[in-house]
Amino acid sequence: MPSKLRRGGYGKLQRDDHAYPEFLTDAGRLLPPAIHATTLTTREHAEKTKRIVIVGDVHGCLDEMQELLQKVNFTQGPDLLLFNGDMVNKGPHSVKVIQEVRKLGGMSVRGNNDDLALGAWEAWHRGKTELPEKVAWVKGMPKADADWLRSLPWTINIPDLKLLMVHGGLVPEIPLHQQSLQTLFTLRELIQDRHGAWRMAQDKEGEHGPEWTSIYNGHDFVIFGHDSGRGLQRGPRSLGLDTGCVYGNVLTAAIIDLTNSTGPALGNAQFQGDLIEKIKLVSVKSHHQYAPSCMRLEYD
Repeated sequence: MPSKLRRGGYGKLQRDDHAYPEFLTDAGRLLPPAIHATTLTTREHAEKTKRIVIVGDVHGCLDEMQELLQKVNFTQGPDLLLFNGDMVNKGPHSVKVIQEVRKLGGMSVRGNNDDLALGAWEAWHRGKTELPEKVAWVKGMPKADADWLRSLPWTINIPDLKLLMVHGGLVPEIPLHQQSLQTLFTLRELIQDRHGAWRMAQDKEGEHGPEWTSIYNGHDFVIFGHDSGRGLQRGPRSLGLDTGCVYGNVLTAAIIDLTNSTGPALGNAQFQGDLIEKIKLVSVKSHHQYAPSCMRLEYD
């Protein structure tokens, strides 16, 4: 039976730390140029963008992704295409999903499954001969697609909308740049330590607590994924888009129309305040149940 992938821990290591190269080798995957990325930061780019289309966890479900983009009348150029991570694994067409998103000029935050796949690809190219079945597909992933996975940041920020995308979630009271990278793409629930500070609940250790969105009190509106068990989640300051397509449910997109009759949407305080009301949700049904419900990838 293939051994589990060694999963290097993402800490707060700085690039000038003497241990950084050793950390990269041990972790098996390179960090992207920007851990926290921004988009629509130039006025020219912003003025040309009419809509933002944000798609939930695709997990290799190419047919459903294409159907969803057709249903929302996605147009490359006027529409900014973003994904909430977990583009790959569990579904049937992981490589083709990456290639289609690249062709369409899409961007994504890094999900835990994207990261796991990247680690498997790099392990394979370092000479590991056996990989777990769930990530064996990476043996056929071209380097250009692996490089794209490697470029995925942990968060995408649209400052003028006060909108932040992350795959997992945010621990309250911790500044974004001090959040654990592991937490950013795996957080679902929180627990308090003996001092009353919030931290991520470790479900493998039987820890359970409130979902992070019920505690979140940040200034940004957060769109996230990674939590198909709860399905679509709409809160006053957050929106969860993982609706379990790979498990036979639906694939969901959030559409933000930036055309505003009262003036430019970007930088408009009233538009920012009413963002949750401006979001239109569109879904398509899964064509098949590709993975058992609540399947978890095994790794150290």
